[in-house]
Amino acid sequence: MIVSFQGSFVSLVSGNLNINLIPLAVLAWVAIAGFEKIWPWIVTLGIFSDLFSFEKVGVNVISFIFLAYLMSFFSRRFLIEKKLAGMIVITFFIFAGFPFLDLGRIFFRENFSIYETYLMAKNDFSAWNDILLQGAVNILLFYPVYVLLNKVERNIEKYENKIKVFS
Repeated sequence: MIVSFQGSFVSLVSGNLNINLIPLAVLAWVAIAGFEKIWPWIVTLGIFSDLFSFEKVGVNVISFIFLAYLMSFFSRRFLIEKKLAGMIVITFFIFAGFPFLDLGRIFFRENFSIYETYLMAKNDFSAWNDILLQGAVNILLFYPVYVLLNKVERNIEKYENKIKVFS
């Protein structure tokens, strides 16, 4: 659902900003449920994202899995139920994750050519104010995505518990 919403609505209203809700959903879902529980869903989301965006199949899968695993690794190692530290880690991953995803897509799109990736990245990442604005917008959009996925995850957990009771 989020892939079709991203492709049909968000891309029309975002203007010059590169708003991508799918990596935000991946990061939010990892923060809520953990990597071990949702990695098959991340693979599925990556495949659908690749198909809808006409990328090589696997580019977003690899990027999303790598980003989700790193987020899970650092949040488990450095966050022991500390809200401020959790917000700092998530903010870092939102700021650093999106340029990483863009670099990965460029690298795979240019057939693993480091030189071509460098040239494309030089053009794409030349304006720091655009990167900072993009990061700020992503951080602002993260909270509604997180709240929505948290409600969905709680409802799924509630229904799973009901099924276990009746089984």
